[in-house]
Amino acid sequence: MTFFAGKRVLPLHPHHPERVRTEADVRPAAKAETILISIGDVMRPVNWREIVSLAADGNYVRIFMHGKDYFHHRSLGSLLAELGEERFVRIHRSWAVNIAEIASVRPLAKGAAELRLRNGQKLRMSRRFKSAVRRTRALAALMGAPAPPR
Repeated sequence: MTFFAGKRVLPLHPHHPERVRTEADVRPAAKAETILISIGDVMRPVNWREIVSLAADGNYVRIFMHGKDYFHHRSLGSLLAELGEERFVRIHRSWAVNIAEIASVRPLAKGAAELRLRNGQKLRMSRRFKSAVRRTRALAALMGAPAPPR
């Protein structure tokens, strides 16, 4: 790491080697409060608080809200990056849930768990994603684990 004109300079930008990368290039972007989804010919803003869960479905993400669901042409990973990992937690390769919608977590055999949402829906959490859920401060108490440090 070197300094140039008083700024800390990082390694070269991966897609533009002629461009010098600075800390501003790697600063996390602000998380979106709303996303735009198309419903027929109309674009509708959806606040992240209205979303209960997200399910990957091919090249689409199925957005489940209270009483309705929509398809959005996007990958689950990119949508989660935009909405924020502090708001949603991935529980399976193809599922993510709004942390505020989780009512309880019940352990199952072989490290898996079952999440019960506030609307009564039950979703299975794979053991691969259990550690990510444990790192979430809001869910640590539901799982019986000590809260992660701040």
